[in-house]
Amino acid sequence: MGGEHLQTPPTPDTVDKATHLYTAIVGVDNSVKILVDNVVKKEASLLSETDFKPAVNPPKVIDDPSDKKPEDWVDEPKMDDPASAKPEDWDEDAPTQIADPKSSKPESWLDDAPDMVADPASEMPSDWDEEEDGAWEAPLTKNPDCEKYGCGEWKAPMISNPAYKGKWFAPKIDNPDYKGVWEPAKIDNPNYFQDESPHAMAPIGGIGIELWTMQDGILFDNILLTPDAAAASSLAEKTFAVRKAAEEASKKASSRADSLEKPEGFGGTVKYYGLKAMYYVQDNPLLVGGSALLGLIPLILLCCYPFGRKKEDDDADDDAADDAAADAAADDDEGEDEGEEAAVEEVEEKEADKPKEEPKEEPKASGAKKRTKKAE
Repeated sequence: MGGEHLQTPPTPDTVDKATHLYTAIVGVDNSVKILVDNVVKKEASLLSETDFKPAVNPPKVIDDPSDKKPEDWVDEPKMDDPASAKPEDWDEDAPTQIADPKSSKPESWLDDAPDMVADPASEMPSDWDEEEDGAWEAPLTKNPDCEKYGCGEWKAPMISNPAYKGKWFAPKIDNPDYKGVWEPAKIDNPNYFQDESPHAMAPIGGIGIELWTMQDGILFDNILLTPDAAAASSLAEKTFAVRKAAEEASKKASSRADSLEKPEGFGGTVKYYGLKAMYYVQDNPLLVGGSALLGLIPLILLCCYPFGRKKEDDDADDDAADDAAADAAADDDEGEDEGEEAAVEEVEEKEADKPKEEPKEEPKASGAKKRTKKAE
């Protein structure tokens, strides 16, 4: 098989935005069943000449491609009557409608009355200044006499033209030269074959989905190829049935909430919103639970984090105070050392400024002098 497609297949429902299951079952008897949501919507046969286009098995005979319709072939069953002619009084240009000749202008008709007149109920505003604002004019309104009697140019009402006949056409008669609908001659199909078991297809290596739509949001998943229809049914029960049930429950709950009517009064309003909130929680337990958990996390941090933070701040303050005291003590020690060094320097400077005393000569011993000379 290749290129064949099913005639008038079931139309997919893509408007409801819901999940649907499409199943094709090919039987060993060459039968084809198309199911939508596990309900049979179409039955066909691979051996049929009309269920598929083109047919799975090619036709035994085909049109002769070399056969052409003769030039003198007449395939029109009717023709214009050559004996008929357009009547002389036939007016193809006559209008479809004309003025009613039986109608006449009413005696009370006001030909010269204006369609709009100044509103008699309006008055000039009290703060209107004609020198600055100009002459005041009342706003215009529909002339009541026109509605009562009619005014302006009178025209007779239009009616269908009894003389109108439209374009003339000659009547039709049977064509004496008619030969029928021409068809080319038939020849044996050189590509003819007869497959009695088209259900026994070659191994399928892939699936192509051709989708023509102007609508977005269409998705395909859970595509299964299997020789066992029971396996496909089992997968449908585990996937499609569960999802379909959840969607129907959500839709039912949504319609239940939408069907609520908002009553009047404070008590009715409180009950209305309370029911809507309850339905929402029932329909979205995971979303509500997750949102509640996320809302509790900041509260937990606000309740617990400040105490630990306060202790850390106190420890940091104590450390800062100790560091400040140590720095102050170091500054005092450094000041005392600098003071002592300055006092020592001052004493040394004073000692340096005093006049130096020359050393006194000690009396020389005479014996030593004599020994010196003797040594010399």
